[in-house]
Amino acid sequence: MKIITLLAVVLFPYCVHAQHPHADGQMRDAIKISEKGNPKQAEWIFSKIISDHPFFAEPYFQRAGVREKMGDLEGALTDYNILLELSPTHTEGIFSRGIVRYEMKHYELSKEDFLKVLALPQGETNSVLYRKSPYKSGIDRITTLQNGQQDYIYQHLGLICMELEDYNEALHYLEKAIALRPDDPDHYLHRGKIFQSSGQVENAEKDYIKALSLNPYHPMVHQYMGILANASGDKLKADRYYSQAIAEAPDVPYPYKQRGYQRLIAGQIEGALEDFHKVLELKRDDVETLLYRGFAFEKKGELGAAQKDFEQVLVLEPSRSQAWIGLGDVQVKSGKLPEAVKSYTLAIIYQPENPQAHYQRGIAHHKLKDVDQACIDFQQAAQWGLDPALKALEKACQ
Repeated sequence: MKIITLLAVVLFPYCVHAQHPHADGQMRDAIKISEKGNPKQAEWIFSKIISDHPFFAEPYFQRAGVREKMGDLEGALTDYNILLELSPTHTEGIFSRGIVRYEMKHYELSKEDFLKVLALPQGETNSVLYRKSPYKSGIDRITTLQNGQQDYIYQHLGLICMELEDYNEALHYLEKAIALRPDDPDHYLHRGKIFQSSGQVENAEKDYIKALSLNPYHPMVHQYMGILANASGDKLKADRYYSQAIAEAPDVPYPYKQRGYQRLIAGQIEGALEDFHKVLELKRDDVETLLYRGFAFEKKGELGAAQKDFEQVLVLEPSRSQAWIGLGDVQVKSGKLPEAVKSYTLAIIYQPENPQAHYQRGIAHHKLKDVDQACIDFQQAAQWGLDPALKALEKACQ
């Protein structure tokens, strides 16, 4: 999950760019162009500067930031790597590469970068980093690596260790972040997530409540309170928390997705579809949401729409076994039994020990009067503990 986006604006000191005065002016122009909403043009300008001055480090840093804004994390990472070959102690570059590596789930490498930043002397920096929360507009905090960024680094180290399932070290880093900035609700939110991931539900709830005491309108806290309520079986309370998170941050997709999934499970198909539609307005081609919406359309009987969603999932992730099963189910209901067998077979190829895929393929074989193949699939699914397969085996294969 993307926690915080970093936007960087660099105020160029004359001493750094005296050897490239023309490039200095070009970079200022490119930054202004990017701020006005045209990052592609800014990227082109930075690329031109790099072409003219390939050993000039700063344009790589600037282009990397623009590429981050455009969602090109691979391109940004490449630029940060080149920057740090040219200028190995470029603190802002190491810091920013750590963020990109975190977003790309390169957790061990991200951890190395953040630890390196902590180990470097905190000299003068001219980078102003604007921390922007994904759940609200405007700037959350203006800071530099010199004037109070350490708590944020510790927060990220904690989240990295959580992803690596080293919960004790994760808690250690979040406690350091809280000690440095005890009034930041995000630190309690993230420590709560670590507690929740490690099964310490009561401690997680305490931290979420503490975060809400610091910011009563924090949508991500309400979102995670909803997850806790859902796990405890209190579906109505979970729905209220998700709805509150949505009211506080209507442009954030995650609470819609979670509420939609909960509604899908509860059989509230229309409400689920509304939520899934909203997620896909905000985050087009979200694979998980397309899959859920396909299931919702199927339950509603809109087989064409369901098939379209499952096929879109498979364009984006061909190995998604559940989408092949969903597509097969739609094909069975549409009377396309040979096609369904092929879809279930692909689900099994990508996930050989999926009992549901074997069971559903067995049903398709049975409808095609291929009883021997049906019984092989029913038996396989029954061996993995799928009760309907055991009943089908007893009924069809005796």
